[in-house]
Amino acid sequence: MLSRSRVAVSAVASVLVAGVLVLIASLGLMGSAAASPTSTPSASGTGTVSCPPQDIDPRTRACHIKVTSPPGGQPSSTSSSSKGGSGGGASQCILNDPILGQKIVDCHLDGFGWYENNCYYRLSNPQPPPSDTVWAGEPPGGAAYDARCFGETRFGPSWPGTLLLPMKIWLQNPPPTGNGPTPTDLAKQAQAEMTLNGPTISTAPTTGGSGLVGMPVWLWTAQTPQTWGPQSKTATVPGLSVTATATAKSITWDMGDGHQFSCANPGTAYAPSYGSAASPNCGYTYTQPSGGNPGGDYKITATTIWQVSWVASTGQTGTLPPVTTPPSTTTVKIGELQVVNH
Repeated sequence: MLSRSRVAVSAVASVLVAGVLVLIASLGLMGSAAASPTSTPSASGTGTVSCPPQDIDPRTRACHIKVTSPPGGQPSSTSSSSKGGSGGGASQCILNDPILGQKIVDCHLDGFGWYENNCYYRLSNPQPPPSDTVWAGEPPGGAAYDARCFGETRFGPSWPGTLLLPMKIWLQNPPPTGNGPTPTDLAKQAQAEMTLNGPTISTAPTTGGSGLVGMPVWLWTAQTPQTWGPQSKTATVPGLSVTATATAKSITWDMGDGHQFSCANPGTAYAPSYGSAASPNCGYTYTQPSGGNPGGDYKITATTIWQVSWVASTGQTGTLPPVTTPPSTTTVKIGELQVVNH
């Protein structure tokens, strides 16, 4: 609710529609609660940005965020609130008219701003001179605003109907502009649209094959955006966009014999030319055969840890908490070299 008073109607004649225009009673020109001005983004990424009304669900007040795969891509629409939303597109507000009843109107008027108390507002620039009637009887402070407020046509071919009246209004406080999502919020929405999988495990010896105690086992994953990265998504609301990029930082390997270790790389794919050499960056050597285990093999489990960083169109940067994927598994049989004495 805004604190405002005297209304100066200008150029009303230009909007007369074959009759007399009467302001609807629900203009509520004597509201008193102060509106909170929009916060400015902070260096830590916890500030807020303005979310235009066309991107606000009128019921939940959640800001619709468009997420794309840069560059380009088809956007998907999501909401900054877990309470739901209409799924994107221009939101609608309700005009409560004592004669016409409820009427759906746009939540935003280009060149002005948000719908509030049946009006749209724009700060008058320049401000009217002190002699202007808009200041008459008002306390110090406040400002004059050009406004477009809904009125009714009571006669003529357009009756019953509504139209916007040009007005000049004094407001003690700025009209609300709405607090939209923070850069971190957008980064989280972008991350939510990503597909971050665990590794696609490959081994040498291969699954179903057999290795030997004391011989190297090679471990690696396919390097795709979904299994190693990088993978990027951009979340956007008017006035702010955030691109989040996910990159796998390490894979934790559980070798099924009680030993675990991590590789900060996807590993190297084995080729026959390597012979019996050990992997240069991600491998393991078993010291016991797998025959005593269920199925006669070792179960290898691999889990990827992803790091998600983001950069905003404002220049702000940050990171999100690491993402740990569900584990991927495979098996390998390890035997012992049998020495035959003659």
